[in-house]
Amino acid sequence: MTGLEYIQGALELLGVQDAGEGVEPEDSSTALRWLTSMLNSWSGEIGGIYQDTQESFTVTTAQLQYTIGPTGDFVTTRPITFIKAVLRDVQNVDHDLRLMPNREYQDFALKSPGDALPWAMGYNMTNPDVTITFYPPPDTTYTLRLTTAKELTAPALNTEYVVPPGYDDAIQWGLAVRLGPVFGRSNIVGSPANPASIAGMAADMYRQLIISNTEPEGIGLDPLQPGNAHVLRSWKYAP
Repeated sequence: MTGLEYIQGALELLGVQDAGEGVEPEDSSTALRWLTSMLNSWSGEIGGIYQDTQESFTVTTAQLQYTIGPTGDFVTTRPITFIKAVLRDVQNVDHDLRLMPNREYQDFALKSPGDALPWAMGYNMTNPDVTITFYPPPDTTYTLRLTTAKELTAPALNTEYVVPPGYDDAIQWGLAVRLGPVFGRSNIVGSPANPASIAGMAADMYRQLIISNTEPEGIGLDPLQPGNAHVLRSWKYAP
C-alpha cells in the first residue's frame, strides 16, 4: 500500500470520507505527518516495531572507536539498538563480539592496541551518531558486520510501502486513532478498553505485531561468551 492508501483507509474508518473518494491535498499532507510520527513512535518503544538491518564496515588496525550515523565514520541511519556484531577476518572467518553498554565497557582497563582479536564492542547511544568502541583494540583490519534495529522508514504518498503481513491493517487502524482528534472524530475512535472500537481494534493489531516480532534467539549458559543474548527479532530490511 502507498502512504495515500493508508490515509484513505484511516479516514474511511473515521467516516471522514467515503470509499473511493479522493483525499484533499491539505488533508493528505496533515495525515502524512501523523503517519510518520506514529511509525517513529512505534520504532522507539521498548519491544517495538523496527527494521533489522545488516551492514558491513571496515575496522582498521589499532583504531579503538568509531561513530555510526548520518554524520559518523560509518555513514548510515542511526541505529536504535544493536542486535548482533561480528568481526570477519581475512580468512572470511566470523568472530562474534559481545555487545555491552558504554558503562560496562568502561570497566575494562586496557585502552591501547593489543595483539589479540577483539571480543567485545561497547556502545554509547550518542546523538546524532552512536559511538562504538572495541575491546581489546583491533590488532589488524577486519570487516565489521552489524545487525542493528532502525526506525521504520516513513512511507511516501504515492510510493508502495512494502511491509510483512499484518502491518497494513495495523497501520491504517493505528492512524485512524491518531487522526480522530485531528479531524474532530474522537467520539468515533472510542476506548482501547473496548475491543470493538477503532481504538480497541488498533491496540489489538499493534499487540499482535509486537508478539510476532518477538522471538528468542537463544540463551547462552555463560553470559560472558560472545553471542549469548536474548533479543527481539523483527522483519528484515535490505538497503
